[in-house]
Amino acid sequence: MEFTNTPEEIDENIIEIETNNPWIKEGDELGAEIVDYMRSWTKYLQNCGLYQKWVKHSNYYYNNYNNAWNNNTTSIQTIGEGNRFYFMVANHLRAIGKNHISLATVNPPVFDIKAINSDADTQKASLIGNSVIDYYMHEKKLRQYMNKAVEQAWVFDAGFAVTEWDANEGREYATDGDSLRQEEKESGDIVCFNPTHFDVAYAPTRDSWQDQDAVVVRQFVPKQRLLSRYPHLADEINGAKGRMFNDDAFRNRAYNDLELQSLSDEVEIIKLFHRKTEWMPQGRFAIALNTGTLLYDSPTGLPYRTIPVFRMVFEEQINNLHGWSPINAVVPQQEALNMVNSTIVTNQANYGVQYVVAPNGSNINPNSIAGLVFLEYTGQVPPQGMNLTQTPGEIYNYRQELMVDMNRITGTSDVSRGEVPGSLQSGSALAFVASQTAQNQGPFLQNFAQFAGDIATAMLKMLRQYMPEDRTIAIFGKHQSIPKSFRKDDLVNIDRVICELGNIMTHSFAGRAQIAGELLNSGKVDAEGYLQVITTGNLQPMIEGPLEEINHIRRECEWLQDGKQPSVLQLDNHALHIQEKRKLLMRPEFRMPADNAALQIQKNIMQNIIQHQQMMSELQKGQPQIPQPGGMPAPTQQESAQASRANPAPDQQRIEQAGSSMPQMPQMPINPQTGARAQP
Repeated sequence: MEFTNTPEEIDENIIEIETNNPWIKEGDELGAEIVDYMRSWTKYLQNCGLYQKWVKHSNYYYNNYNNAWNNNTTSIQTIGEGNRFYFMVANHLRAIGKNHISLATVNPPVFDIKAINSDADTQKASLIGNSVIDYYMHEKKLRQYMNKAVEQAWVFDAGFAVTEWDANEGREYATDGDSLRQEEKESGDIVCFNPTHFDVAYAPTRDSWQDQDAVVVRQFVPKQRLLSRYPHLADEINGAKGRMFNDDAFRNRAYNDLELQSLSDEVEIIKLFHRKTEWMPQGRFAIALNTGTLLYDSPTGLPYRTIPVFRMVFEEQINNLHGWSPINAVVPQQEALNMVNSTIVTNQANYGVQYVVAPNGSNINPNSIAGLVFLEYTGQVPPQGMNLTQTPGEIYNYRQELMVDMNRITGTSDVSRGEVPGSLQSGSALAFVASQTAQNQGPFLQNFAQFAGDIATAMLKMLRQYMPEDRTIAIFGKHQSIPKSFRKDDLVNIDRVICELGNIMTHSFAGRAQIAGELLNSGKVDAEGYLQVITTGNLQPMIEGPLEEINHIRRECEWLQDGKQPSVLQLDNHALHIQEKRKLLMRPEFRMPADNAALQIQKNIMQNIIQHQQMMSELQKGQPQIPQPGGMPAPTQQESAQASRANPAPDQQRIEQAGSSMPQMPQMPINPQTGARAQP
């Protein structure tokens, strides 16, 4: 059965789609549709309670319980009638969140370029791609945007990063080779920003984020930037609402709206990203003011291969794309913990001053007990202190149980939060317990790896598509930086980027201490290096030397493929050089008999390996003999040979002894006619 339609049916379907599709409109009509879509998103969040929930999570995360810009709870607050009650927050919710976030962000992710082919040029492109990713992650602060998206995901159930190509960014370059007629123009560069969950409108019921046809994103940009880029719309831009006058956008209560008006001129713009589909083959990209005025409509549709809005979640929900964060499970415990702490503080503050009770007529002068509270009553009991400061032990026990529950519910171990139980003494046990937190967050770490890999892939494809000229990047190491130039053609053969997270054991101090101990026991490092790891928690000094050596050998392998011949030094690890460079000869592209270039590379590699073999042989021959004890001279070669014959090696003795003790094999019978034994 064929699921196809006639041309007439297809035309009718297209007409129906175009009639109901708001993204095919033009001009300000399209701008109005973009603004209406964002407003509908805000109303949806408010009606289903997500808006209120995320605001509450943000307030709890930042100790902003009063929901006011100038009255947060970073100190103890007095509340209630007569301000007799005290409200105190011990923010374990944020501490647990930071612990989870650090699992992905404490160590930089490791990116692995997956090339289309395995030839030398493609492998070289992979190496260049890795350098480009490292440069943008560190120098362009792309890693900070990724980390911020992770934190947003913990607070708002999902975090986002928008990665775009901005033609107005980057350094200037000459567009004409004639120095007298040179025209300077920006080369363009990659830009990134982090909208909140309030500012990203999408279809929440799609099966996956990749199935989104259109995503609408709200962004706040300086007004002067818009005026410089769209001078013909100056009146509309000046009349647009600023951040402070926007009731739909989520506003951080950490500042005074009225005072910030004179400090910030940010204007709200809304961007439409529509992917390339059957009904919109080119896709669409447009920008509108919050008044509905269309600022920009891309003439080529969506200028990217995919929608450049990347989503990060701790866990997926089954029936929608809003995501789910562990913060949802610990908000009630945090509220109860606030109540218990406030009860204890209120009791101590109100009744910390000693109460003295005495019967009427006790002849006690209140002035003699100044500073205390004096109460009189009718009775015969002698004066005594009244203990009102004692808090029931059940309250303290319940407080401890709440904190334990928060750790248990979120899968957070005490060791990962810096608390060492008394029953755990060995480094192996501490490392194992600390690693359990990371293992419990397996889906989150997988989502982060996918999120980071998607951003890196999109970044390389944007550079390959839009970079107008050669670009030099600085490859920074621990001791030096190397400038390296690349062209967009160098990135053609790159297919995708896969992100891998570091070893779980290296995420915690306990894990690093265990690794350092094993290296010390095996003799790979000395006591000084081990103590440095224990005091600083940094493994880098212990592994820096071996890593530098293997990285240098890999660079030499690159030189050999480029036809260069690296020099051979006596201090080289010749066995390791030979082992790594032999791997190059295993590649089929260097075994092609009719390829002169491949044969030349093969010859170049073999020549370098032979040099290392010769150097290693010379070093072994030139090793001085071990001096004899007591100043005795070393034996000559003739004396050594005689001693060897007189005293065979232990292995040879064992072989001879084993041969003499072996049972004799049965012999073949003798032929009576010939007198010779039969041959088997």
